[in-house]
This record gives sequence, C-alpha cells and structure tokens, in this order.
Amino acid sequence: MSNPSNKFGNFFNDPTPVMGTIKPKPGQILEALYMIMVVEAEWYKRGDLRMVVVTTLQNLAQAVKEAKEKNGEQLLSPSESAFCCVLGDLAMATREEYATDEEKEKFPILDYDEETDEDED
Repeated sequence: MSNPSNKFGNFFNDPTPVMGTIKPKPGQILEALYMIMVVEAEWYKRGDLRMVVVTTLQNLAQAVKEAKEKNGEQLLSPSESAFCCVLGDLAMATREEYATDEEKEKFPILDYDEETDEDED
C-alpha cells in the first residue's frame, strides 16, 4: 500500500505535481547560475545553456519585482544584481551570433523609438 502523504510517489513518471511545490530561493538560483559559469565559461555559445540562463534571469527578475511590490523586500544584494546584469548583457551582446530561433521567439527584442525618448526631455 502506498503512503498517501508521499508527494514524490510516481515522480519519475510525472514530476509536475511535485515541481509545483519546489521553489528555490534566489540565492540557490544564483548558485546554479554561478555553476553554469564555472563549468562552461562560454555558455553563451550553447543554445541549451543560453535558454537556461535567460529563462532563469527572467524568472528571477519577476520574483525580485514581486517581492519588492508585495512587501518592499530586497531579494538580491547589489553585487548579485550586478552579476545578473552582466549575464543579461552578455546574452544580448551575443544574441545575433549564438541565439537559437526558440530563444529569439521566446525573448523578442522590443523596438525602441529614440525619437519618442527625445520628445519626452
């Protein structure tokens, strides 16, 4: 007889129910990004790692924004935020050469109208 309180029952056949309950902390997310950088210094040349990094950065940015709006909590230190900015900048700088079609579709570059910005000044 199976244990009804075991959330990990049948995990390898369908991990979806369990994955919804696992939410890593921002520090753990950053550690994963650090490990990618250590193991694969040229991660930006690999489509699979690019998707992991840019998706993770997007999700982390959303979590930081929500925490700030909800209770004013600062989830990342300035150095952690700077690390994320460097990763994002590197991903953008190498996008044309290394990004996959999936990445370009999922993360389109928004058009920026410089004339509109100048008119606001």
